[in-house]
Amino acid sequence: MTASRTLLLRGALGSGLGVLLGFVLWNLGNYAFFLLAGRILGPHDYGVVAALLAAALVIQTPFMSFAGALARVVGGRADKGAGVYARALRRGIVWTVVAGVAAAAVIIVLGAVDDRVDTLPLLATLSTLLPAAIIPICLGQLQGEQEFGRFAVGMSMFGLPRPVALAVLAAFGLGIYAALLGTAITYLIAAAVAIAFTLAPARAAPADPHGEAWRDFTRSLPPFVVGIAAFSALTNVDVMVAKLGLGGDAAGIFASAAVIAKSVLIIPQAVATVAIPRIAARRAEGLPTNRLLAAQVGITVVASLLAIGFVALLSGPIVELTFGDEYADASGLLVGFTAAMSLMGVITILLYHQLSLGSYGFAWVLLGVALLQAVLLAAFHDSAGTIIAVDAVVAVVAIVAHELMPARGGDRMWTGVVAEIRSAVSARRP
Repeated sequence: MTASRTLLLRGALGSGLGVLLGFVLWNLGNYAFFLLAGRILGPHDYGVVAALLAAALVIQTPFMSFAGALARVVGGRADKGAGVYARALRRGIVWTVVAGVAAAAVIIVLGAVDDRVDTLPLLATLSTLLPAAIIPICLGQLQGEQEFGRFAVGMSMFGLPRPVALAVLAAFGLGIYAALLGTAITYLIAAAVAIAFTLAPARAAPADPHGEAWRDFTRSLPPFVVGIAAFSALTNVDVMVAKLGLGGDAAGIFASAAVIAKSVLIIPQAVATVAIPRIAARRAEGLPTNRLLAAQVGITVVASLLAIGFVALLSGPIVELTFGDEYADASGLLVGFTAAMSLMGVITILLYHQLSLGSYGFAWVLLGVALLQAVLLAAFHDSAGTIIAVDAVVAVVAIVAHELMPARGGDRMWTGVVAEIRSAVSARRP
């Protein structure tokens, strides 16, 4: 291995660990928030808050495509990236104000004409959506610049202040508004931190809306939205089906196992975050990227196998420590569920790698796989094990479909593995 490649790998590893820490802190903040909200609000009010925030999450998800799409352009077009960010940020702020005012007006009018519309909780929920476009745009800029330390800080601010804000507002007896406004305050803090980290490119002259860089950004948004939405469905529909198909305590046990098993997805998220700008930069320079794909998948597989082994040894204590004795039956689901989500983690890598290349076919393939999952779950949902098996099957289908796509559709895992083997063999030759 050459000295330059060794330094590159060390830099990527350091960046990956920093980003992973940011994702972990983000998730810890959100976990503490929901745990505290459940204890403070009680079952009824907690159910109201959970439903409102789940609806807000559905609206937020498409906006996350801004981060990957912008990181790809900034990483691959260093001379044009700041201008694209400046235009995207300004448009995001303008449309946030316009959409926010319009949505608030609609809510107020509906509340005035229909007493069943609870206006204040809806307005409080709307406040959580105000930074929905701004935060991904800022994080995408940091990601594209490979400012992963700042990216990790911005990501952690997306969750860490949340339980603190909830506790402070709850002390004033605000009830459900403590949770909703605490979430809004947290997101505004995250937006402020992310904007502060990106002030320099924000001051750049906005990109020409008819220029190639801006068109590249806007062209990539639809497939990013489709791919991210499809992946979100693949990793969340199972819990909804369990609620409808299993019902009662069984659905709660399934949901608790899902929370634990899906934590394995943090690893490929961190890997893909670090890789996107590097992939785009190499592609812009005309350099091969298939070995990067093989390396990302390799890291994800090794980390996932370690996670599966850890769960297999300690499934009982893990469930008891996180959810309590009443969820003990979830321990029997953890190994299979973690394995299924590990396969989904590989899909994460494949999706973001292809999107970073500007190869969008796999995003549409995932949409088809998500529809296949819905059909299969409609037919097979009589037990938790069956639902998990469907998750695993559709994940394998997606991975196989990726490898069988035409060569012009982007890199393939097997070609990257072959390239790595050839490189290793060549390095051993005298």
